[in-house]
Amino acid sequence: MSIKYFVYVIAATMVAGFLAAAPLDSQAGGGDEREAATAGSPRSIPDPPEGFKVLYVFPGARTDDIPPIATSVHCTNLDKKDTTFRLECFDWGSELEGSAELPLLIGETVTIECGAPTALYSADAFITPGDSINQGYVRVLSNPAKKLACNAQVLDAAATPPAFSHALNHFSAKGKH
Repeated sequence: MSIKYFVYVIAATMVAGFLAAAPLDSQAGGGDEREAATAGSPRSIPDPPEGFKVLYVFPGARTDDIPPIATSVHCTNLDKKDTTFRLECFDWGSELEGSAELPLLIGETVTIECGAPTALYSADAFITPGDSINQGYVRVLSNPAKKLACNAQVLDAAATPPAFSHALNHFSAKGKH
């Protein structure tokens, strides 16, 4: 028996195993809960508060207590006027878990953290969700300025330097990257 044939048989067996297990994996752990939670009701994303405009959405937000994980958002005001910066944290089903607002002066950068305070940053405000957030999102709002430069990351809240840090991609309010 040739090595090529042996590798082919092993690879084919692995692929068949993955394909056979895929339907079981998609049904396990939370799929039924999500379907039950949304059955019969249309989903909606909450409207922004009066006067605020949604500038960015960062999918992939995560918070937890053990181990301590936080989502940290930093924004700089590049507009020609002072503004109020608002951060909202949502769970996977668009349930608002908390929000915070801060004044943001021209040229100033502020940090708001969702979850445990991080050892890496000195945040200006904290949002403490009622429960852990997994596969959630944060959204950045402003009133009245529209030119904010923002980034977000999920990171190990307990260590400096963090054991891990993952940058989140941002999207406009219209879903554009």
